[in-house]
Amino acid sequence: MRTGKGYWGLLVLLLIVFSAQPVLAASKQGNVYHWNYHTAYDKTYFNGGSHLQSWADRVWEETKHQLKINIFYNAGLGYKGSEVMSSLRGGMLDSAEFSATLYASEAKQPWWLFNDFYHQFDNWEQLKAIDNVAFPMMWKDIENYGGVKPLALFACCPKDAFQGIWMNRKIEKWSDFRGTKIRIFFSMARKYVFDPLGFQTLFLPGPETYQGLKTGLIDGAIQTPAAGLAGKYYEIAKYFYAFQPITSSWWGLLCSQKAFDGLPKDVQDGLVRASKAHEQFLESEVWQDQCKFSPGPGGSPYCERDIVGFFKKQGNVIARVPLLSQKLREQTTIGLKQWIAAEGGPRGQQLMDALEKARQASTKIDVPVFSSLEEWKVTE
Repeated sequence: MRTGKGYWGLLVLLLIVFSAQPVLAASKQGNVYHWNYHTAYDKTYFNGGSHLQSWADRVWEETKHQLKINIFYNAGLGYKGSEVMSSLRGGMLDSAEFSATLYASEAKQPWWLFNDFYHQFDNWEQLKAIDNVAFPMMWKDIENYGGVKPLALFACCPKDAFQGIWMNRKIEKWSDFRGTKIRIFFSMARKYVFDPLGFQTLFLPGPETYQGLKTGLIDGAIQTPAAGLAGKYYEIAKYFYAFQPITSSWWGLLCSQKAFDGLPKDVQDGLVRASKAHEQFLESEVWQDQCKFSPGPGGSPYCERDIVGFFKKQGNVIARVPLLSQKLREQTTIGLKQWIAAEGGPRGQQLMDALEKARQASTKIDVPVFSSLEEWKVTE
């Protein structure tokens, strides 16, 4: 016969087991369908999070209050990037963000990593020229994966978003960069660009980056100014060495085909309309004039331009480094060719050809916030 103590022990064990499992897909409640949405990001950062409530509100209106999207920020549903696509296909997850970088391996689409390479674009026209080639192919790839329905695809970030290295080290000559331990999210950039230039690169999960900078585990981290604000890197790293004029990555909205098929036709149509409208809203309005939508869909509390001003008031040095940009641009061209031969294949070559054509067609430098930064001179 079990004792009361034994029953309490069993209850605690069950709670531990079930709390470690991802939250299951929600079902219909009354006349309203409730969907759970996964994002790995918080609600302040434009890359994945800040615009989602705007989409959820639009879905609610377009479906005539029949589909409610419940957003779980910071991976609150318990799903990892490597299992999102399969969880959507299996119907365990209703909807989720699309990230080409995070899902390329699971979907077995190595060409999705094209934007893992930094410093490719000088203006928005070049970026869009690549997206216009990539998105139709990517949409088809997602459909062919099976069980996952693409709802929208868009560039990840505002026109004013740029990237650099957060460091607590004053760099004066190129050799000062060599051997520094830099946290980089993109694996292809580590392998084909930064490591060949003499950096020691590694990956750390976003939440661990602050502690890595604080303890000296890493010397720097590549991110946007907005990420530096959200992650509070600026408290430790005095210097931000900007090198990439436009941040590029492929993002979007996905849903489970099972969940979609379970909706009435009018709700399906409303969801599709709302998602397409949100895609256009981001591309044509929010990303073009981020400050107009911050706080809000463009990020919170500041847009990139105002974040730069905030950092300067805190005593941080935010500057662009021409020599760093030049060397990364040159090595990126070399690295892309190596990647295409080894991994990217014909589709990677197709995008490279489109990039070269776009550069010839539009040569202007149109990156106002990046260009407004003071120049930091680093010698050879």
